[in-house]
Amino acid sequence: MYENPKFNQNNEKILCERNGKNSDMLMDIRVKILKAGETMTFCEAENETALLLMAGDVDFVFDGKTENAKRRSPFLDKATAIHFARNNTVTVKANEESRFVIEQTDNSNDFGVHYYKGEDMTVQHFGADQWDGTADRQVTMKMLRIQILSWARFSTSPAAGRAIRRIIIHSPRSTTTNLISRRASASALT
Repeated sequence: MYENPKFNQNNEKILCERNGKNSDMLMDIRVKILKAGETMTFCEAENETALLLMAGDVDFVFDGKTENAKRRSPFLDKATAIHFARNNTVTVKANEESRFVIEQTDNSNDFGVHYYKGEDMTVQHFGADQWDGTADRQVTMKMLRIQILSWARFSTSPAAGRAIRRIIIHSPRSTTTNLISRRASASALT
């Protein structure tokens, strides 16, 4: 299923909801645009949350710290993400118009807050010699410590199980980016 939903009056593009649209993903996933100067605070009693900066300049405020993240686009810069367990407070302040993905689902594990900079991401290059270069792509991956989603069964800690992957496919005919997150049996988010 391919769809490109529009942004609503809250500057959010709803991709799936646990109790609504695309509920088989068992997550709430949305894209949010914050205008320059706007802030958004997260603190969920039942949900873990992952925020993936797609483009812009934001400050993530958590645990008495402020981390600045900048990204021109998913095509030009590595991802920055923050991932946190329930009952943790994280505030996002936009220094310029910024776009990020918000992923949430229920998780009773308490694993704190984990901040991942672009330099923490692993980049692998695949397919340059296949099909006249049409399969040429860079795969950027960072495993987040979480129990909910998994592409395969990755595990780096007792709370692990989820991977956020950014795949960029370059070819003479197209350039595509996909954020892929899914449960073992769910369809990929594209």
